[in-house]
Amino acid sequence: MMSFRGSMMEGLIEKRLMGEELTEELMKKIVKASVTAAVSVVPAFFANLSLMLMEQRERVL
Repeated sequence: MMSFRGSMMEGLIEKRLMGEELTEELMKKIVKASVTAAVSVVPAFFANLSLMLMEQRERVL
């Protein structure tokens, strides 16, 4: 039979592990959202860049 102190320690350890798992899941979601946002922004940047270059070329000519 586990002592009261032992069961308290076990409970605290379980609680900490659950917190670490939640933190890990949250970090994964943040990274995924950041990557998704970056992937959607980069093509738009290059599309706008080519348009800006064309506009500058027209001004020079």
